[in-house]
Amino acid sequence: VSPEQIAGSRRTLDSPDIMADIVRTGNTEVIDGWDDRFDREMYEKFGHARLVRVFAPLVARGRVIGLIEAGYPREVRAAITQDDVEVLQMFLAQAAIAVDNARLFAEIRRFSEELERMVEARTRQLEEEKSRLEALHAITTELSSTLDLDEILLKTIDLASVATGRSLGMVLLRDPASGDLVCRARLDEGNVLRPGRQVIPLEEARALRQVLEERLPLRIDDISQSREVEGLPPLPAGTRSVAAVPLVSAEEVVGIILLTHSQAGFFDEDQMRLLSTLGGEVATAIHNAELYSYINDQALRLSEMLTYQQEEASKVRAILQSIADGVIVVDREGRIILANPASQQILGMAREELEGRFTRELPGLFQPGGLFAQDNPRFELMERYINVSSTPVVTDAGETLGRVYVLRDITREVEADRAKSEFISTVSHELRTPLTSIKGYVDLILLGSVGEITPMQRSFLEVVRSNSNRLVDLINDLLDISRIETGRIVLNPEPISIFDVVEEVVESARAEIERKQLHLEVRVPPDLPMVHADRKRITQVLTNLVSNAYKYTREGGRVEISARCENGFLTVSVSDTGVGISQEDQKKLFTRFFRADNPLRDEVGGTGLGLAISKSFVEMHGGRMWVESELNVGSTFSFSLPLARPPAGPREEPGGEARPAGAPAPGARILVVDDEPNITELLRYLLERAGYRVYTARRGEEALAIARQEHPDLITLDILMAGMDGQEVLERLKADEHTADIPVVIISIVADKENLMALGAVDFLPKPLEEAELLLTIGRILGRPGERATILVADDDPDIVGWLRRVLEERGYQVYEAADGEAALEAALAVLPDLILLDLRMPRMDGREVITRLKLREETSEIPIIVITASSVDKETDRVQILGLGAEGFLTKPFPAEQLIREIEKALKKKTEATRE
Repeated sequence: VSPEQIAGSRRTLDSPDIMADIVRTGNTEVIDGWDDRFDREMYEKFGHARLVRVFAPLVARGRVIGLIEAGYPREVRAAITQDDVEVLQMFLAQAAIAVDNARLFAEIRRFSEELERMVEARTRQLEEEKSRLEALHAITTELSSTLDLDEILLKTIDLASVATGRSLGMVLLRDPASGDLVCRARLDEGNVLRPGRQVIPLEEARALRQVLEERLPLRIDDISQSREVEGLPPLPAGTRSVAAVPLVSAEEVVGIILLTHSQAGFFDEDQMRLLSTLGGEVATAIHNAELYSYINDQALRLSEMLTYQQEEASKVRAILQSIADGVIVVDREGRIILANPASQQILGMAREELEGRFTRELPGLFQPGGLFAQDNPRFELMERYINVSSTPVVTDAGETLGRVYVLRDITREVEADRAKSEFISTVSHELRTPLTSIKGYVDLILLGSVGEITPMQRSFLEVVRSNSNRLVDLINDLLDISRIETGRIVLNPEPISIFDVVEEVVESARAEIERKQLHLEVRVPPDLPMVHADRKRITQVLTNLVSNAYKYTREGGRVEISARCENGFLTVSVSDTGVGISQEDQKKLFTRFFRADNPLRDEVGGTGLGLAISKSFVEMHGGRMWVESELNVGSTFSFSLPLARPPAGPREEPGGEARPAGAPAPGARILVVDDEPNITELLRYLLERAGYRVYTARRGEEALAIARQEHPDLITLDILMAGMDGQEVLERLKADEHTADIPVVIISIVADKENLMALGAVDFLPKPLEEAELLLTIGRILGRPGERATILVADDDPDIVGWLRRVLEERGYQVYEAADGEAALEAALAVLPDLILLDLRMPRMDGREVITRLKLREETSEIPIIVITASSVDKETDRVQILGLGAEGFLTKPFPAEQLIREIEKALKKKTEATRE
């Protein structure tokens, strides 16, 4: 059989020829001649027509592994018998086994050869992996041997070069600030290691930026055939291959290892894997080196800070040990950790008694009610005045570490303030005496009391009077400032009408406003709620604001006064179209002695105290004061006051007058007592012109003698006199039964009204005084024509009766007495007094029964009764019961004389108005 025949005999199992059919069926066939399954071309080409052909399958282990074709010329022998077929099949079975065994042997031999090849390849792979691991271990060992970053980077590029077959390269780290790469170490031609600081902008190295962003290695086998060479930094001459791997640590790319070689395709996959693994180790080493550097820097910084703090603590301790102020430091647990010597000396306690102890162990200092816990930071300790202040110690994060208490001995400051106040008071009082004479006589001349004066004389006298008034205002401001500083200002708050106050202020300022031809607009509704305030002080505040408004407004300008209610406060505003105030000056406007810079400042004059005093008065009332102004446009000054609480019943005007200030009683005599002859003569002139008969005395002894001899209807008395002063004169007058009933009006520069009224004075007028105020006061006291009002005092306590008689007679009332309830009832029926003062608890008949019987009788039912008692009438039921019986009012003992007089005058006024109706 030729090789061509063998090649032509290849068949596939899906072929339609005889061979594929035998393999598929597993049957033996003998064919003599042509068969449709033969290939016609092969049949004719190889002379198969003369052959008898046998096709039999080779079966081994139950499956057909092939077939055998045998043939012989038809003329050689007879046809094949069944025995021939069986013999052939036996042979074929053995042949199939032999073929199958041969195939198995061949498979085994081929598998063995393949296994040997695989073992050899794996052995080489393991050897290469071992070499890489050894190289990586050596590199890791080298890198971990130091924490110096520059040394790590130099070792990195050197070891990477050795591991990849002596390539060149560099280590690039990313700059956290700019994001660019910085070449920190490089291996140049000649294997020279160099540190560096060359900056490579990422914009100029796009290939490296891609490595950083994608965190994947970059391999270029031949840069001459690659476009990526444009995105690389400058490379060594002759470079063909490039490898770059990212340095990734804790998910952060810190840099790149870049290697180059002059051989194309130098870096294979194994080297790239080694470089990637090396990149992770290098990144970790870099991170550790940077962390070590950071920790080292922090430790150095903390060491320097600790040293600095120790030095500062030593300085602070030295300062605390030497300063005069006491300092106590308490930690967050309330333990005293420091008490300097000054604090020990101020408190009179040893160091051991303070340091180390908890504040709760010292309740007299730190606990509620202790010296350090009071609202008033100033206290007196062992005849010294101590000011204590405290502040928490807080970190920048807001954590409270403790508290520092500072104790300052302010005894000298207090004594200096006291001396200053006494000096101001003395000087002010001494100035008031000559000013009283100057102002009084100038007023007399201007009024034409000494004849006609020329226009020039009037002009000069107006200048004198104006400057006298300015001096008086200055003295009053100085006294007010002194009293405010020392806390001696006592307010007398009561419900007042701002409408009335505004009317009063406007009336007093009208002449000046009209003189400057200013337009005045008042927008104050008369039905505004009452405010709870001291009328005198609020009048002073509003007067100051209105005065400033017209003084700093040029002729033809406008001044407006308005008031409104908001949020429980009443706000009063004074606006003008004056010169205005700059923003810079507004910051200092309420500072004492400050005067804003403007064109009218020198012309207007002043001390710069008015606004400071006004603001203090407003704040003492629980209000506030502010300003809104624009330069050359105008200003608006505003202040707010708390509204008064609604009264329980119908509102009565406080201190209402029961007696009109009418003309003096015929022949009324007044004794003027003052050691200043000018003031004595001034008062004489004013009083005689008003129709009074006047006696004068310049010494206390002389005044007492005239009072006993002449028994005048009223005495005006100065306090500061040579020899016997006015207070002693007053005490002696009230102690003498012949003069005790003479009403005394104090006219003095001594502002001690409360004490003088308590000694028996009926009123007080400060110097320098106004003629109208003087005549009004005296007219109120002496102006009742005909007989005096009668008052029945019913009380079983003789001391109280005596005191009431003295107070009432000094006010000009005629007094009758009753010592029990029945006597009171009898006296009321006999005398029919204008008013009854009635005690509730009396013998024989109590006050309630007396009220009931008086109200039942027609002749006594209209007599007003004021209950005075020491019994508790605070309960609402008691009040309702007493008022329900018909009492006009009640006073609870003890009560001041002024309160009693106000109640009496209010009741008498109400009675008079009812009679008129």
